[in-house]
Amino acid sequence: MLEKLKEGYEKRAIGYFFSAAITVVALVLAIVYASSYGASAYISWIAFIALVVVFLTNGALFLLGKNEWSPLVSIVLVTLAVCFFIAGIYHYVSIVLVGIDIQTFSFAFITNAVLFVLLLALSAANIFLSQSKE
Repeated sequence: MLEKLKEGYEKRAIGYFFSAAITVVALVLAIVYASSYGASAYISWIAFIALVVVFLTNGALFLLGKNEWSPLVSIVLVTLAVCFFIAGIYHYVSIVLVGIDIQTFSFAFITNAVLFVLLLALSAANIFLSQSKE
């Protein structure tokens, strides 16, 4: 069984593992984002849906063996999610920067922002990576 697993990984290039990481990070970010902002006015449900679609689409592409399409799907949907995240959180950021009600950024905001930037960076880098060694 380990030999089959080893054979499967030997055919995979670094882009395959980037795509797998993007899939996992998208799911984690969707959960963190919804749990952090789900009950507030600062959530963009379109961003949340885009993250879930990244997870589901990449998972389906992996199962179908068509993971060469994963970088394209990921960069489009992650960019969409980041844009809607910015649109949803813009009011909160402006309140903090002006210092109206809140003086510092919350841990939830910093965590979500870092995860969105990480996901966007992984997706952008993955475009230039080969998905298989063949």
